Amino acid sequence: MKKLILFLNLFIVSMNMGFSQDTIYTNSDQIILVKVIEVKTQELKYKRFDNPDGPIYSMDILDINKVVYENGSVEIFYKRASKTEKASWGDGNAHFILHGGATFSKLREETKSTKLNPGFSAGGTFELPISLSWKNHVDFTFLYEQKGTKYNDYQFMVDDKVYESFSETVTMDYITFSVSYKRYLGNVQRFYIRAGVYGGYLYQAKLKADIKVLETGKTYPIDVPIKEYFTQYDIGGTVGFGLKFPLKNLKFKSDFVFDARYNIGFKNINKESSTANILTSDFLVLIGFRFPF
Repeated sequence: MKKLILFLNLFIVSMNMGFSQDTIYTNSDQIILVKVIEVKTQELKYKRFDNPDGPIYSMDILDINKVVYENGSVEIFYKRASKTEKASWGDGNAHFILHGGATFSKLREETKSTKLNPGFSAGGTFELPISLSWKNHVDFTFLYEQKGTKYNDYQFMVDDKVYESFSETVTMDYITFSVSYKRYLGNVQRFYIRAGVYGGYLYQAKLKADIKVLETGKTYPIDVPIKEYFTQYDIGGTVGFGLKFPLKNLKFKSDFVFDARYNIGFKNINKESSTANILTSDFLVLIGFRFPF
């Protein structure tokens, strides 16, 4: 009799276990048997049904389609996810980013060896969403960029005299406009990658150097405009990545943005193209603030 009662108790317990689990249906078509512990705005906490004494796991709300609870009730999460995507992390609105930083550039030449030249950049970006999700954007960026290059020391001859050029630097001030596709990665709007194209207008260009006459040992500094030797416009491609951090303690909503991008010119900017091809390249490191508008 006792064995029969024990068997009935075990049978009842097993029946209760068989009908007391919650079921998670994910957006990737997974079905997970769990015991839901807590549902928050951004995540759901649960224990595995086959290990009720084990650790507590969490799953992002954006990854869940629905949950069927043990009592048969159903909670749909994809609707909540669409609202979550438009929360403070990514509200689906257009934004303006004001930024500035450093430029490290050099000219890619066939006849001379060049080195990186540091400069300054500043401007703004309009960030426009292109889908209901906050993950996809188009950026329109306007920048003032100090480009240019440094040259290794070299010798040359004019009228049978040998000269040495050292500390030679070309500085080129560009106004650039770029259009980029931006994609935020992950479940919060923080890390992004970008790719696009740019066009540049050459505002001015200068050459600075020290020229030494080897025969006399005298050195002459030069500082001359050289814009006339380059084409007025440049075009190229741009790729990069960035990070965005919300600033929560300010009275107005804003974000701190770190942005890094590499620009590579496609166009020969040397007007004397028969002499040598010259193309631009630069790496930008920008910081700034992002505001909704």
